[in-house]
Amino acid sequence: MLMHDARPTSAFQNWKNALLLMRIPFSIYLMPIFWLAASQNILFGWERGLLTFLILHLLVYPGSNGYNSYHDRDTAPVGGLASPPAVNQQLWYLVILTDVLALGLSYLLGWLFLSWVLAYILASKAYSWPSIRLKGDPYLGTAIVVLMQGAGTYYMVLAGLGVCSCEYGNLYHIGYAVGASLTLLGNYPLTQVYQHESDAEHGDQTLSRLLGVIGTFWWAFAFTIIGGGLIALLLYLDFGWKGPVLLMALQLPANLHQQRWFAAVRKDLKAANHQNAMRLNQLASLGFSAALIVLVFAERWQLW
Repeated sequence: MLMHDARPTSAFQNWKNALLLMRIPFSIYLMPIFWLAASQNILFGWERGLLTFLILHLLVYPGSNGYNSYHDRDTAPVGGLASPPAVNQQLWYLVILTDVLALGLSYLLGWLFLSWVLAYILASKAYSWPSIRLKGDPYLGTAIVVLMQGAGTYYMVLAGLGVCSCEYGNLYHIGYAVGASLTLLGNYPLTQVYQHESDAEHGDQTLSRLLGVIGTFWWAFAFTIIGGGLIALLLYLDFGWKGPVLLMALQLPANLHQQRWFAAVRKDLKAANHQNAMRLNQLASLGFSAALIVLVFAERWQLW
């Protein structure tokens, strides 16, 4: 049964709350994978590139966020929302609408892209749907996120940009896809580190709960170094020294924040909170994306 505020709310407010629960701004922080794939198809068409970006970040990801919110009914902070509003039926309608629009528009970019989008949507539903609830399993839940938001999204973007599937076996593509998944394997548990109490209430044994707060940070350090190092190596082979140097320079604020955050957590576990987690997410995502955007357009316009 849906939980409702005791005070009556207007239809406008219900739709506004539902839109907030789609967490569209938070979806923007998932864009590094888009630019990573774009760096391997510098001359992508503007129309395909823009449509692929919009389908993912305004429809597919928000639909996934909304579906997760619909079933979790969080009252504690959750990705991008410090104080999530109560779930309502309008949220369900928005989830259906975004999924239908995403699939319909994906058809314009071809069956391959449509297949990837459908696979992502189904995986996101399995992650949150109570009858399956992969989120509650620390291994399967992590695997589905790492594979679909990492390597799966990388290949999905390639399909959207028009890269032939015959090129998917290219060692560079495989390397970048693996690097994306390894980096996500490190970052993903940190997005759960402030939700241990809430996840326990839902009966979800997440990877972060399994590792513990301190263990989550060590896990994140290890896999982000491995995944980031692989991506940096491939960028060097692709773009020369400017690739990894630019990436490391623009990731420096995120790395410094992570170090300071870890030091604070070791003194007081209460520092493992939503605010610090979202700050790291913002810095890491925007820095990574900015480095790749510069590389993509500098190469496209032959600025160096």
